[in-house]
Amino acid sequence: MSIRLIVESALQRAYLTREQESQINHLLWQQLYSELDLDAIDQLTLALLEGQVQAEPRIVSYAA
Repeated sequence: MSIRLIVESALQRAYLTREQESQINHLLWQQLYSELDLDAIDQLTLALLEGQVQAEPRIVSYAA
């Protein structure tokens, strides 16, 4: 699956899962992306910043 398709799914659902985020990170790390994928990441970032898309919360625990 391409980054662009992952982003399109997140934008349609207005929700980014941790799994989708992990897939995007993996594809970036492996350098498996195109210019269109980078444009899609820009769209997703803007949507997250503007609150149009919500990211799945991370559970953080701190040891005392």
